Amino acid sequence: MDAVRILVVDDDAAVRDAVCEALSGLGYATEPVSGAGEALDRFHPGRYRVVVTDLAMPVMDGLQLARRLRALEPDLPIMIFSGSPSAAEPEAERFGVGIARKPDVDALATLIERTLAGR
Repeated sequence: MDAVRILVVDDDAAVRDAVCEALSGLGYATEPVSGAGEALDRFHPGRYRVVVTDLAMPVMDGLQLARRLRALEPDLPIMIFSGSPSAAEPEAERFGVGIARKPDVDALATLIERTLAGR
């Protein structure tokens, strides 16, 4: 069975690398990108099982990216991994986007595992 592919979107290279390293260690196949534009360029419906994105990014934030990705693939699981997600929580909940707080990669991994198990 192929590893679950996860697109990891974060403008902070250190965070992006840490998330990819942690998730790869759990057996996921991660693909890091530095922003929403690059994520949209690489995205094709069915290519990824999960998208993990930062909330606060230049040009397009994580919720804006989530809206664009959901327009392309409505059932795609999307997780926001942010140091200050509280302002986005109501909109994220309405939109069905999971939230984990940086730097808790273990909480993110648990959220991903629960989401995939429920699908």
